[in-house]
Amino acid sequence: MSTPLKVGDETSAGLREEGEKKIVSGVIWGIGGILLTGISYLAAESGQLGYYWVFFGAIIYGAIQLKRGIVLYTRGTPNDPSSRHAVLNEADTCPACGKLIPLGSSECPECGKKYLE
Repeated sequence: MSTPLKVGDETSAGLREEGEKKIVSGVIWGIGGILLTGISYLAAESGQLGYYWVFFGAIIYGAIQLKRGIVLYTRGTPNDPSSRHAVLNEADTCPACGKLIPLGSSECPECGKKYLE
């Protein structure tokens, strides 16, 4: 038996919104790291500094946030209800027995009633 998910922010709209925030954050961090690296390189090349810094931390953090955002955003994208393999997008209660149906389940784990088939 699978454990049900909390209904709170695990809705498809909540996942998409959180995904969008992480995507924007990742892009800003990544571009910021690249720009700072470029500015540092130009300063070193012009003779102001004898060395330049590569802002790996900001670039890598941005890439990680971007990836997390894309994953969250795609998890929040509703399934096509006409699909044969469609599953529930949000945790909900079974109308037959009243128990919580886990996110991604196509049937109630308690009574076995099938949905979206």
